[in-house]
Amino acid sequence: MTVETRRVMLDTEHDNQKWYVLEGSVAGCPQVTKRVSIAVTALVVRPEILDEARAKLIADVNEYHANYLLLQGLA
Repeated sequence: MTVETRRVMLDTEHDNQKWYVLEGSVAGCPQVTKRVSIAVTALVVRPEILDEARAKLIADVNEYHANYLLLQGLA
């Protein structure tokens, strides 16, 4: 199982200039998909926030996936 991350574009260019949205997911398991939004102004000041947010997102989706699989086994 691999968590894939991608940037999600918002509905307007104005919103895309204000927010950088990352989505983490596991193929075939949409129940564990999660998104995080990062203010672009924060990225300008501290670009490493993107790597930190991506690492946290991957950890969270891994946890969600493990919990999901456990619950499926209990059903």
